[in-house]
Amino acid sequence: MPKPPIRRHLVEISPERAGEESRVAKVAARSFDDVLLAKLVDGLRRSPAWRDGLSFVAESADEIVGQVCSPGRCWTPRENWSMYWS
Repeated sequence: MPKPPIRRHLVEISPERAGEESRVAKVAARSFDDVLLAKLVDGLRRSPAWRDGLSFVAESADEIVGQVCSPGRCWTPRENWSMYWS
């Protein structure tokens, strides 16, 4: 019996660039079927914990297929949360 063909998908990882925010939000919402996750990433971007250069996107065939980010600081005082999560 012949082996099935191997399908390879090339994925390029690069730092997130200005202007990709809406594309990242779409893939986050689509991946988890949850718009709240996209709002969470947007809230992180507006928070003092956000550090440029610590968000990366995965692209395949000119489409963003994944994203990972790490805030520079992982602690934000609870009393300040409401101004970032709208």
